Amino acid sequence: MIGIEGLGIYTPQNRKDLRDIEVANSLGISEEDIRRFTSKDYGFSLLPVEEKLSISEMAIEAVKDLNNCCHKQPIDLVIFIHAFPYPSHYWIELSKKLKGLLNQDFLWHTMSHLSCTTLIAALHTVNRYLSNHQGDPMLSRVLLICVDKVEGSQNYVIPNSIMADGATACLIVNNQNPKIKLIDNLVLIDSRTYLGVQSSKAALNWFDLTISSFIRKSIEKILTENDLEIDDIKFFAVSNINKKLWSYVARSINVSQEKFITNISINGHSYNSDPLVNLASVYNLTLPGDKVLLISVGLGGAVGCSLVEI
Repeated sequence: MIGIEGLGIYTPQNRKDLRDIEVANSLGISEEDIRRFTSKDYGFSLLPVEEKLSISEMAIEAVKDLNNCCHKQPIDLVIFIHAFPYPSHYWIELSKKLKGLLNQDFLWHTMSHLSCTTLIAALHTVNRYLSNHQGDPMLSRVLLICVDKVEGSQNYVIPNSIMADGATACLIVNNQNPKIKLIDNLVLIDSRTYLGVQSSKAALNWFDLTISSFIRKSIEKILTENDLEIDDIKFFAVSNINKKLWSYVARSINVSQEKFITNISINGHSYNSDPLVNLASVYNLTLPGDKVLLISVGLGGAVGCSLVEI
C-alpha cells in the first residue's frame, strides 16, 4: 500500500497584519486590494512572511518537523516542488544541506510545471511509479518538499489571492500500513491560462468565471471513478485561494462550507503547501477509514485532486 508516512510543516512565525495599511503597503499591496482581500468574502488577515531564512533553510525546517521519519530508513528519491521558476543553484544548495541533515545520499528532481497544482501532479507521478514497481527495494521511500518564498513586493498579489511564504515535507512510502493511504489522484488542465499571471486578460477572466465549475467537475470525476458519493468525504483540504471560491464550490456540490478546510486568515496562500497544511490541521479530527480529498488550484489552468484515506 502506498501512502503518506509523515508530514512536516514550516510556517514563518512572523505574520504581517494586512488590516494595517502601512504594513500592507510595505508589501506592495494597494489599499483597494487590502479592502478586497480582508473582506469577509476573501478572508485574509495575517500573512506569514519569512524575513530571515532562505528557501533551503525553510525546507530544512519542514523536514525536521517530520519527527525523525526520514531517519528510520534511507530516502530513495527527493522531489523539490515549487511554483516560482528558481535557478538551479537553489536546489543544488538545498540538496547539499538535506544530505547533511539526513547523513545520506539520494537522487533528487524538481517539479514546477503546474504552478500550485504541482503537488498533486507529484503525488500522482509517485503513486503510479511506486505502483508499477511494487517490491522494488531501490525505490520505496520518496520525500516531497514543497517550498516557495515571495521575492519582491510586486509578487505578493495575484488575481484573487495573496501569496505567503512556507514549506512542507511529505514522506511517501510503499509498505503494508502507511498512516495515510493514497487512493487516487487526478489532474485536469485548461491550457488557456498555462502562462499563469502572464496569460491574456481575456484568458484570466475566463479562468475566474469557470474555475468553480472546473473544480466541481474534478471532484465529481474522482468520486465517480472510485465509486464514492460526496457524503463519503469527511473533509476537503484545499488551496487557500480565498473563501469566496470555496463557498461557491461547496454550494455547487451541496456540502457544508465547514467541510472545506482552509487556514486563509492566518496562513494566506502558501503555494503548493496549502493542502498538506490543511490536511495536517484536521488529521486529529478523523477516524480510521475516513476519507479526505485534497484539492489544489494552479493559475496555470490546472485543478488537482488527491483522494486519501486515514
